[in-house]
Amino acid sequence: RDPSPPWRRPVVRVGDDACELVVRWEEGLAHPLLVDPEWQSAGSMNTPRSHHTATVMTSPQQEILLAGGFDAAGNAIAEAEVLCPAETCGVTTVTSVGSLGTARGGHTATLVAPGQVLVVGGRATRNGAGMNSAERYDNGTTAFTASGNLTLGRADHTATLLAGTPSRVLIAGGDGQSPGTAQIWQSGAFGGSINMVTRRAGHSAELLSGTGTVLLAGGIGSLGTAVQTAEIFDPAGPSFTATDSMTSPRAFATATRLDDERVLVAGGTNNAGTFYKTADIYDPNLNGGEFEQQVVLMQSERAFHAATPLLGSGGRVLLSGGFNPTDGMLQSSEVFDLNLEQFVLPGLMNEPRAFHTASLLGTGRAIVTGGGFHPVDVTLDLGSAISVEVLQRDDGEICEIDEECASGFCVGPATGTRVCCDTACTGTCESCFQDKNDSEDGTCLPVDGDVIEALCQNSVQLVLACEAGVVTTPEIIPCAPYECAGTECAPACGDDTACTADAFCKGGLQGDGECLYKQANAATCARDEECTSGFCTDGVCCNARCDGQCSACDIVSDVGDLRGVCSQVRGEAPRGDRDACVGQGTECVGVCNTQTDACDYDEEARCGDESCSGETLSFGQCDFDVAGGTSTCSPAEEACASGFACDEDASACLIACETVDDCAAGRACAGGQCVLVESVQCGDERTLVAPDGTETDCSPVKCSGSACLDRCSSVADCLAPLVCDTA
Repeated sequence: RDPSPPWRRPVVRVGDDACELVVRWEEGLAHPLLVDPEWQSAGSMNTPRSHHTATVMTSPQQEILLAGGFDAAGNAIAEAEVLCPAETCGVTTVTSVGSLGTARGGHTATLVAPGQVLVVGGRATRNGAGMNSAERYDNGTTAFTASGNLTLGRADHTATLLAGTPSRVLIAGGDGQSPGTAQIWQSGAFGGSINMVTRRAGHSAELLSGTGTVLLAGGIGSLGTAVQTAEIFDPAGPSFTATDSMTSPRAFATATRLDDERVLVAGGTNNAGTFYKTADIYDPNLNGGEFEQQVVLMQSERAFHAATPLLGSGGRVLLSGGFNPTDGMLQSSEVFDLNLEQFVLPGLMNEPRAFHTASLLGTGRAIVTGGGFHPVDVTLDLGSAISVEVLQRDDGEICEIDEECASGFCVGPATGTRVCCDTACTGTCESCFQDKNDSEDGTCLPVDGDVIEALCQNSVQLVLACEAGVVTTPEIIPCAPYECAGTECAPACGDDTACTADAFCKGGLQGDGECLYKQANAATCARDEECTSGFCTDGVCCNARCDGQCSACDIVSDVGDLRGVCSQVRGEAPRGDRDACVGQGTECVGVCNTQTDACDYDEEARCGDESCSGETLSFGQCDFDVAGGTSTCSPAEEACASGFACDEDASACLIACETVDDCAAGRACAGGQCVLVESVQCGDERTLVAPDGTETDCSPVKCSGSACLDRCSSVADCLAPLVCDTA
């Protein structure tokens, strides 16, 4: 998946799905021969363990506290040991220290001060209940002491060191939490319970840069399966609030903050048999905090793995080990590269591992420990439960920083392929690459003879002549407005030369036979290549592909100018050449409103003409066949509400009455409402109504109560315009 050209190999013809690889070695080397030994054994622990913790303590020796875990029988381990890596101790040493006060596995461990580690929760057996105890390790005394108790027992929870001083640790979720709760540890004690938005265990948590808030994503929910929701903890509350959801439900995934403040949530399982080969990226600066629409594809499905941020440019994250049902416990590792937005550099550890630990040393090397008991067959010890290994590259292997190499030298151009070299190889006319020194990669040798070499960096071509290791006749050729193409400036665009965005034009793209510059989001465009984002949608550069039926990238409304941001279309038909809603051009038509990828259809929508007869309203009602792509206006009827009759035009039901004529049979008009007659009573001032609907005209006198008046005593007893006389 690396987009750079093949390294020292010819380009494979497009369409081929295989190539031949030949490996040769000198006589005397035993079979099998390990090729590209990126992972190297670094000794063994004193105690085999999985589900343990490894905490790098900020001492000059970069010592690592290995605490607790489960043995092959699934019982918790109390023993703890301190690993001192070979980088600082000459050889890797493992020294037993004081035991935990309580044997535990599946717990958390957090560095709360130099040489001080907080251990919280866990289980006594692999399937046991969560513990509520906590203890603190002091590297000066090599002893554990009690450090408060949780309100509830927890395992498979998360522990996140919050920003600021004094040290505070957020303990969130875990098994047995219904509803999900969290507590904050500070100065040896736990605060009160804080309700989370969602119950979750086996989730991932990461501190967001700058804000001091914490992202919690996925985990096992209340139904026993993974959830795809996420929430944000704000210590200022302290409180949890829901945020955007991931593209998949994930439990036992990893969350790692990248150099650009985004968070990579990788792998995981839905706890119902599915293991994921994808990773989500959460951007706290996208619309107040959202997961990006496009997932990143990993090399392998994996859960129960470990993630380690690596040093060097590009914000790289190492994923190691894990488990999936197809491959079992994984021996593989892979690296996410922020610059490439993909996973690269797959490799194999010496042992398969799951529920292990991975730590980054100050020197830049990643070190993994334990985790060799099979997640399904827990009695199966694959040998990695006691072993330790480091990611380290030998001379001639591709690298990015010096610390990755056993020699300590990663040599090569600032941009492009770099290899581990036996020396720093800084001389202008010396090289660690085979095609320059006619020897072998990884060995620094002078470039001899009248050899002309061209280097092209930062849009400048530098032509050097090396003779007997001495530079002669330097020449500098600016490439702008074009870019470097290999070791030379790219040729100018013309009738016979095509300009491509990646290889030829500085800044960006080809157009009309010349090099132009890519446009920012919201700029007018005609094709994807014109945009920095790579997406030209609805005539503007967009932050995403934005091809959902009810999404658009050119929305301007009273809410604001949203051009350049893929947004929801509301109250309109789909834009551009997207599929029209079912019923387009008819009375019964869908409309964009609440979904970015589909129209909304109002099954209660009315159509056609309305008519009213007696006390029944007839009308048309929309019937949508979304799958078939059609809609019809079907006849329907309903009784007038609350006993009202039809209006004079026979076009609608009345909604208020003045006389009994405005009401259905057997109802009287009282206070503008048609009320049911249960005994003889006045329907209005003129009419007496019986329960069977019989009406009696009281003229010329008024109706009063439950009878017509038999005489008048004043004008108030007479129907207008009559008055009362002496008779």
